[in-house]
Amino acid sequence: MASKSLIFQFVVFSICSAMANSAEFKYPAVFNFGDSNSDTGGFAAGLGFQLASPYGQDYFKIPSGRFCDGRLIVDFLTMATNTCILRLLTIISICIPCAKSIHLDFPAVFNFGDSNSDTGALISAGFESLYPPNGQTYFQTPSGRYSDGRLIIDFLMNAMDLPFLNAYLDSLGLPNFRKGCNFAAAAATILPATASSLCPFSFGVQVSQFLRFKARALELIAKGRRFDKYVPDENVFEKGLYMFDVGQNDLAGAFYSKTLDQILASIPTILVEFEKGIKNLYDQGARYFWIHNTGPLGCLPQNIAKFGTDSSKLDELGCVSSHNQAAKTFNLQLHALCTKLQGQYPDSNVTYVDIFTIKSSLIANYSRYGFEQPIMACCGYGGPPLNYDSRVSCGETKTLNGTTVTANACNDSSEYISWDGIHYTETANQYVASQILTGKYSDPPFSDKMPFLLKLNAVEVAMDPSLPCCQHLVSAILAMEPSECLISLARACGGGSITDHVQQFIWDHCLSSPGDFHAPYLKIFLKKLITQVEFDHGDVLDHLYELYAHYMTSFKDDNLGKKNARICKRISFLFPHGAQYGHQIGSGVGLVGLCLAHVKASKVILSDGDLSTLANMKLNLELNHLNVEPDMPQRNKDPSMVKCLYLPWESASESQLQDIMPDIVLGADVIYDPVCLPHLVRVLAILLNQMNLGFCRQRASCKDPSPNIKHESGEHDHKDAIDRSDGRCKAIDNDGSNCLSKEAPVAYIACVIRNIETFNYFLSLGEQANLDIVDLTDSMKPVNLLCYMQSYNQASVRLLRITCSNTQ
Repeated sequence: MASKSLIFQFVVFSICSAMANSAEFKYPAVFNFGDSNSDTGGFAAGLGFQLASPYGQDYFKIPSGRFCDGRLIVDFLTMATNTCILRLLTIISICIPCAKSIHLDFPAVFNFGDSNSDTGALISAGFESLYPPNGQTYFQTPSGRYSDGRLIIDFLMNAMDLPFLNAYLDSLGLPNFRKGCNFAAAAATILPATASSLCPFSFGVQVSQFLRFKARALELIAKGRRFDKYVPDENVFEKGLYMFDVGQNDLAGAFYSKTLDQILASIPTILVEFEKGIKNLYDQGARYFWIHNTGPLGCLPQNIAKFGTDSSKLDELGCVSSHNQAAKTFNLQLHALCTKLQGQYPDSNVTYVDIFTIKSSLIANYSRYGFEQPIMACCGYGGPPLNYDSRVSCGETKTLNGTTVTANACNDSSEYISWDGIHYTETANQYVASQILTGKYSDPPFSDKMPFLLKLNAVEVAMDPSLPCCQHLVSAILAMEPSECLISLARACGGGSITDHVQQFIWDHCLSSPGDFHAPYLKIFLKKLITQVEFDHGDVLDHLYELYAHYMTSFKDDNLGKKNARICKRISFLFPHGAQYGHQIGSGVGLVGLCLAHVKASKVILSDGDLSTLANMKLNLELNHLNVEPDMPQRNKDPSMVKCLYLPWESASESQLQDIMPDIVLGADVIYDPVCLPHLVRVLAILLNQMNLGFCRQRASCKDPSPNIKHESGEHDHKDAIDRSDGRCKAIDNDGSNCLSKEAPVAYIACVIRNIETFNYFLSLGEQANLDIVDLTDSMKPVNLLCYMQSYNQASVRLLRITCSNTQ
């Protein structure tokens, strides 16, 4: 069968070494009999089908009828001579990379499991194909892993300063088995495979593969030092770490044909088979066992789509209750088995790792760690809420009901926990690995021996001894603890406050080289760190601000330009009559103006009285794909054109201000300096009292609340009046119709009351300038947009509407 083709390719080493010294290897012809291990096209030709790409890609460039990416063993043998074989051995010795030096406890790792830790076995066996976008995040191409990047096992290997494990079945891919071997295969079960199994490499078969691997490695070692580069040392088999992550498929697959009670009753049988495999490994010298329990199966989109259509069968997280109950029962009995094994083999070390709790906590608290989607698959078909269809795997294109569909990936996989509805994204795998490495989810715990704490020994020399919690803070960040925990530890480091010294330490040891850190997680931490320092009236280091700005601008799928974004909905009240002309005073970085340009404003002017701020504002506009207008043509209707205007309040002339003629004047946090307030009020009075337009003054005065005035309540007489129902001034005829289409301009000012005397001074100046100032805070509730804000008292945030109260 095709499944056997790569299983035996490891024997090329022994074949070549046995033949290398032979005196004669010359035959006029070869007649071959066998199966897919040496089938060069007979099976495909006999049944009339063609193997699809990427079969044959490495040598023939097209499918050649061989169940391989290139040539088979028989191809190499038929072309072999003494010189050829020796050359082959030379190529192998040159191309196989040497392993890194060992710094931690375990010299090698031998892994057993299913697709959660398969680094290429099932794909190498030819049972399945993985298509892009699998592997896109790290490897840039499908790597045999069922994820967009690295798996938990990859992060654990990296933490232990060991290279990624090569799959046992991928033994002709120039692998290096010096530091261990991966026997895990996707779809594998603990129970022996049956004719209907998706994968023949069950746990028992994987153990048998290990026994063969060890025996062959010892044979090669006995032949001399020339094989030391390719296989583990003899003592590695006793000192190495044996990792296990298997059992998920025994439970999940059973739900298709059994009841929950039947599945629960079968768990002891499953674990008997697992115990038998552990005993075989122990008899072969294994002493260090690292056993993962199974995760929350009911939270996988695959299982929700099939078994969660009835909402009564879902728990509070939206996961299938029966599947999670089975997983919990399995884990409980697996934990008991681990305790039994530790007692049965006192010279061994059996560590039980609670993966279920780690993954459940991640799903329940996903937003705390920077994720946006706890359940929905990133790569799939079908859209929300699951984006999963069992008929179309990630990257596949198929015809469903006459329509061609493709299971595409999301824009940013780091926002998703689930990659393809069955497996996790690299970012989620990284989080799980970081929690495993804390040691607190293990029995027995190994917090004092966790790999990255050992790495901190080198950092410890450079730590300031005056900061008592430095090591705990670094460890918490490496373990991706919640931001609240990090802030608490940072405070402890600074003796109660996050000092400049503590900020610099965080930068030097945690942030300056973020490496594999989950960017959304660091973004959340930085946001809370900056907020806390500001709340304590401290100074935030510039590079912390800059890094946070980098994270703010580098994420994919920016929501600012989306018309359904929340900010667009919240400021739509500014334009009840369609597109308007907006002018922001004291614009700063221009954020408010950017929002205007992305909503309905027909024209936007951003002004500020500081030239350096103006230059930064123009750069922000360019980064947001808005065109900076070189001159200010009257009423340009192109919403992508934004004007940056140098407008110092104290020197702006009346004619300059009257030329602007805005419909809306906006200001954000401009009421704070008593020295500037008279100039600010003068600017507002001129912008809002547009006498040169000749409207309103022909009808009535906005100031005099005569019976002809329409008030906020909506009441007015039958005579001519001035409509100010929305805070704007427009003439109304006796019949109630507008006599002029032009409305009076209105200003909206958002401010923070830091000093009540300064705020009252502004109100007094406004009254003297005949400005009507109405507080809209209670009705508009702007603080709903600032639910995260802690650096200011939310009760001090006010939203003001300002209009003219006299048009002469």
